[in-house]
Amino acid sequence: GSLRSTLNEMAENSPCRDRIHIGGYTDELWQWMSVASVLVLLSRQEGQPNVALEAAAIGCPLVLVGLVLFLLGWWSSRPGMA
Repeated sequence: GSLRSTLNEMAENSPCRDRIHIGGYTDELWQWMSVASVLVLLSRQEGQPNVALEAAAIGCPLVLVGLVLFLLGWWSSRPGMA
């Protein structure tokens, strides 16, 4: 999306830059996930987070940053849930 260049810059400046791969569209997602150390999902919301479910199905560790923050914000905005 619109923040891709910012994300690429952050990865390039990271001390872990040699271990970060920011992929684009691929038809070979299962192959990437099967060898990944972790899958990071930055989406703020997902209707059905298929990529997270697929990664979990093959045992790929997950970090659901944006989705978790979205859900926490939604949860805390519910009456009686704060």
